Amino acid sequence: MADWLSDWFRSWLIPEKDFIMDYGNLTTSQQEQYKRNITARSKQPTLAIWIEGLGDVSDYVKSYYFDRQIENAIRENTPSTGHVVISDIDGMFAENGHPKVKANASVIINAGYDNEQLPRFSGIVNNPRIDTSRKEIDIEIADYAQVLDEKQAEGFYSDYPTPKTLIEKLLTTIQPCSLPIEYENGSGEVATYEFGSLGASFASACSAGAGATMTDTTKNFAMLEVGMAIQNTTDGSFGVITTITSTAPATTPNDTLVCSDGLHGGTANTWTALDGYQVYDKIYFDPRSYWSIVKGALYCIGQLAYFDEKGVLQTQRRSSFTDTDIVFYDRDIISLDYLDMAKMVNVKAVNYKNKVRFSDWLDGINVVGQKHRRGSNSASIEQYKEYADYLEEDLVNDWDSAERVINEELAYASYPRYMQSLEVTARPELQLFDRIQVSSDERNIYGKFIIIGISEDYQAGRFINKFTLLSAQERF
Repeated sequence: MADWLSDWFRSWLIPEKDFIMDYGNLTTSQQEQYKRNITARSKQPTLAIWIEGLGDVSDYVKSYYFDRQIENAIRENTPSTGHVVISDIDGMFAENGHPKVKANASVIINAGYDNEQLPRFSGIVNNPRIDTSRKEIDIEIADYAQVLDEKQAEGFYSDYPTPKTLIEKLLTTIQPCSLPIEYENGSGEVATYEFGSLGASFASACSAGAGATMTDTTKNFAMLEVGMAIQNTTDGSFGVITTITSTAPATTPNDTLVCSDGLHGGTANTWTALDGYQVYDKIYFDPRSYWSIVKGALYCIGQLAYFDEKGVLQTQRRSSFTDTDIVFYDRDIISLDYLDMAKMVNVKAVNYKNKVRFSDWLDGINVVGQKHRRGSNSASIEQYKEYADYLEEDLVNDWDSAERVINEELAYASYPRYMQSLEVTARPELQLFDRIQVSSDERNIYGKFIIIGISEDYQAGRFINKFTLLSAQERF
């Protein structure tokens, strides 16, 4: 497979400019032609599929299918999966009884109408199989979350105390794809929310330093632990504390911290006299998947992560959506069925990591030693009955963080939302978290809905999307 061809397929993944909906790299005139195509009575679906190790297989594809869902519309979104079936009458895609394509090979799918194609799916081969009776190769595919879900992380991550630093560390280690992360607001809470700190009493300026060693003659570090992170706030670098030398309870402390792995992420990455510093609670993970950590890091700030149709990791608030001007009328709808009530939560309990210390005692509420917090929406309970949810997350590690999570959850899920399943002729420009309108006289369903799931079925004579739609909260 020539490099230029894989580059051509990859070029579909990054749009030149942002539009309300995803029109890929289509020019303005091509977009207008595309809009005419999707509303025409007669239109010809077309596709382009590239699979690493096989190359451009578009002419041999019999069908493809994928399913991308934001599960429960709250937190747990699992890797998206699907399959591509290619015809192999002459055995050109097989050797020695097995497919030439290998597991973890890259997959890029583009599709549309009359050669106006848009990105549909980007990920990896999960499991290729040969069907000798049909002379076909069935290639199971998954998005890049599958890579992160299969890899286990453990140990200290204390020097990555914000969602952004932690996620970027994880993705740099695994590198599921070469595309950058797209944050809803990269300079907002994803970069500024801290998983936990020891408080202002351990924000100070050091007296002396050299390389990875810092000494403070005004503090003693008896309360610190190996594995905690320390930030050099002067140059922005971080390190993990590996040695603590404390003279406490001496009246004149002269205490030293060592980060044997050095400092990183800053402008100087070294200690010098009068550098400011902040010590953070240690972050330690028992064996846990990278994908689980990514989701946990964002859950702390009411956001979620998913890989989009271009293979880009997106982070955004659960309440976010993009308005579109698309309305589905009865003439457009193949089927529209009630699916289920979205997960409802009006009682939220959180078991967080660190016990409350005496110094955290606020407003006269005695919670010293407690590591559990609970909140509820009494109006919702009275009206709908109790829907309780329990959470234990290492990255929610103090009283205030637990309150943040509880308030986010109750605001989002205390009142009913309903999910509908809408089946229509494929609309490739629509993506997760686009908001569309339904106006169905036959079913007496009207209103705006957010897309939280997309499945797509492409085969001879069939190009169908089934969208999972989420309603607005109902408050009576």
